Amino acid sequence: MNYELNKDYIGIIYKINNTEVNFTTTVCFNEFYQAIVTILDITPEFSELFDYKCFSGNIILGNAEVLTFFEAYFQKSTYSLNDKENSKITLQIIVPKIIIGRNEVSSKTTFSEISFEISDGHELIGLCPYDFNKNGGDILIRNNIEIPAGIKSIEAETKIGKFGFASYPRYTFSKNAFSLEFGHNIYYCPNNRFTIAEYEGILHKTSDLLTLLCGEIISINKINLIVYQEDEKPDSYEFIGFCNFLKNQINRLDYKGFDTTSYKRLYIFKISDFLNLKSALVYWFDNYDKLYNAHQAYGRILLDEEMKLVTVNKFLASMQLVEGYAQAFDDEKDDMKRFNEDKNRVIFQLHNEDDKKFVEKYLRYSGTTFRKVLINFLFEAINIFEKMSKNSFKSKYDNLFTNIVNDRNYYTHSSNRSVSKLSISELMEISEIIKDLYRVNILLKMGVEEAVISCRCSNNREFPAYLKNIFDIELEDNDHIPDFDKAMWEYSN
Repeated sequence: MNYELNKDYIGIIYKINNTEVNFTTTVCFNEFYQAIVTILDITPEFSELFDYKCFSGNIILGNAEVLTFFEAYFQKSTYSLNDKENSKITLQIIVPKIIIGRNEVSSKTTFSEISFEISDGHELIGLCPYDFNKNGGDILIRNNIEIPAGIKSIEAETKIGKFGFASYPRYTFSKNAFSLEFGHNIYYCPNNRFTIAEYEGILHKTSDLLTLLCGEIISINKINLIVYQEDEKPDSYEFIGFCNFLKNQINRLDYKGFDTTSYKRLYIFKISDFLNLKSALVYWFDNYDKLYNAHQAYGRILLDEEMKLVTVNKFLASMQLVEGYAQAFDDEKDDMKRFNEDKNRVIFQLHNEDDKKFVEKYLRYSGTTFRKVLINFLFEAINIFEKMSKNSFKSKYDNLFTNIVNDRNYYTHSSNRSVSKLSISELMEISEIIKDLYRVNILLKMGVEEAVISCRCSNNREFPAYLKNIFDIELEDNDHIPDFDKAMWEYSN
């Protein structure tokens, strides 16, 4: 965003709810990237325009840029103390969504492309725009430095349109220094042009995928909406209002300068990790609605970690994550068939007609048990790190399953008939491991190799410890390090 935060920009509001007006206005963007719009000297005849609960309008600023806003809401108003005929109103509204460009737009305007940047995007794309292998020794000793560079990108055509992930070189100069940096861009070109209301769904789904890869909450720092016109220069509009906050304001990591993590986070999965990006994206978008409940629970766990909250709610969210995953993929047909067979067998053995009617009416299939769902979820992921049969797995960790199910029921139903089995530390460790195993299960289905998953997980400082504490499995380092991480490792300091 080219506008500074907490600075007033003067303009004229010339349309409110499709009615033409002409009032002096100031626009100020706060730390949440909301626009605070103050409309000055409103005359009484226009006061009824502000009786609506939700505002839309257009403002032209001194630099000739047009701000189109939607879904604004009233904050406060002040009135002058003059006589009625000369009284004036000053109105302040909050605008959570705003579009800035050379021309005004409306809710019916259609766009051709979305282009956006995200926090941690340089790592999450996993493409290095520099060739550090050439003259590597000279680079390290700062002698005869020559680093070939160019744009690197991955594209994938899906049934809803084309997605692209690009990384490009960027340079910073100062009086005594020259540094190499990364720029990146993620873009989506749909098969058909889209309205403002339609594009937000794609952004949500795409950012949720990137959050899954990162294992931390990511935010969208910049969004551009592009309109391609025939024989004309493309119009580009910046959209402010969809997660437009910088991650260093919420991240638990110390953020100074360009990137203090120095590209050494081997545990972060990348777009380049997918063997086939097209099939991975198709799988994600095809199954997103089925996984929606699970991913909301996953997001709540991440938010607890960002805010450093340690409560049983995090454990309960991990249990909801397991259930949401099971709802998406577990097939209950076999269980229901067996249940109906047993039910019919019981009814057949009864002689009293009232008993038969009672059993037929009140004995109903209640779904797969949570214990079975939990075992299936854990076995699917743990089998990547240590191969064993399903029966061996169930036998080896029977006590663990019993304790998890017990505490899930205890905290969910507030039962006085049982007591919790696990300490708060154990609950947090189980929550953490389930969050990471969820990522493992989904990414495995999306085509990430087991060797890459094992490499990423072994380089996560917490995951190997939890795997050892909970499942007594030693996760060894492996040498299957992807190309991006190899390229960045020697030059990340």
